[in-house]
Amino acid sequence: MLKYEEKHCDRCNNVFECKTEQITQCHCNAFLLSISERKFISLEYKDCLCASCLQIMKAKYAQMPLSYQENQYVVFTEKYHLERGSCCKSACRHCPYGFTNKKLSALETLGL
Repeated sequence: MLKYEEKHCDRCNNVFECKTEQITQCHCNAFLLSISERKFISLEYKDCLCASCLQIMKAKYAQMPLSYQENQYVVFTEKYHLERGSCCKSACRHCPYGFTNKKLSALETLGL
């Protein structure tokens, strides 16, 4: 019987078998994750998650709003930016790409 790599879930630390040699049989292959869902999970966790944690993170992402109202302004959330797929370089409050006002100031100084 083929023995697969044992891994610890990066979220809950439970042990599970990783089947990277046969990815179609790996538990993570059963989850249809969008690119934005994958990015959301990878922002919080750097290694593999067990099946139950993948399900929890998928549900958590689904429940996140795209925006919210603050005074007269609409504020876009991390989910909105992930769904957008790229950074707009506007130093948004919830930017998942790490773009900040400091980076914006440096680019303006360089005339970019």
